[in-house]
Amino acid sequence: MKTGLLIIFVFIVFHINLLAQDIPELITDRPDQTESAAIVPQGWLQVETGFTFDRTTHESIYENISINEYAIAGTLLRYGLSSSFELRTGGGYFKTDADPIFNHSGFGEFFIGTKYLFPVKEIDFAILAHLNLPIGENAYSPEKFEPEIIFSLSKDLSKNISAGINFGGQWNSFIEETTYLYSAAIGIGLNEKFGSFAEIYGVIIRGVDPIYKFDTGITYLASENFQLDASTGINLNGNDTNWLISGGVSFRISD
Repeated sequence: MKTGLLIIFVFIVFHINLLAQDIPELITDRPDQTESAAIVPQGWLQVETGFTFDRTTHESIYENISINEYAIAGTLLRYGLSSSFELRTGGGYFKTDADPIFNHSGFGEFFIGTKYLFPVKEIDFAILAHLNLPIGENAYSPEKFEPEIIFSLSKDLSKNISAGINFGGQWNSFIEETTYLYSAAIGIGLNEKFGSFAEIYGVIIRGVDPIYKFDTGITYLASENFQLDASTGINLNGNDTNWLISGGVSFRISD
């Protein structure tokens, strides 16, 4: 009996080592805002989840209003169907404290989507197509179905430095306008385990001043299939003071 269990244990460890050697590097779409052009390996499920605290202070001639927003277990699920195509879905639980104006909590921001990686040389180019769903609490969900398209480009500039750019648009059913988004990020591999990034991102809406934000953070690759991250960011324009902190975990398993 003991010999049989030992053989099974050795087989499992050997099989895991083979998987780790055959699959590509773990590349996630968090903690930065720039979606990577990389695809989850075929037959693998990748889970990216975390916590974000966002604080905004609105200054007026009468009083300062502070809004605290919590994204609890905001999760992205990615499944690789082929070497160039993945399925995506996600959502989370949210809480907003803005006494005495608004206090609310509930599930929302649910979406389904895909990512397709084009066979382009010299640069990674992918298109992400999402459909935001009118499911969950009204405060955190759209009034109608909202399509979103994101173009993602990335390139390795050297052995340890990479760059990524996103641009796209999302239909906002509340204001009945297209919201345009953009981001540009630089990633730096500090060593085999630690990585860092810095990023500029924001949104553009017709008739409204553009929003510019900055964030930076680190990642720690605990194993080939398990990563931890932490980040922080600030608002770069407007009269409001805005900052955030975030932490999360990403891992993947094969079917």
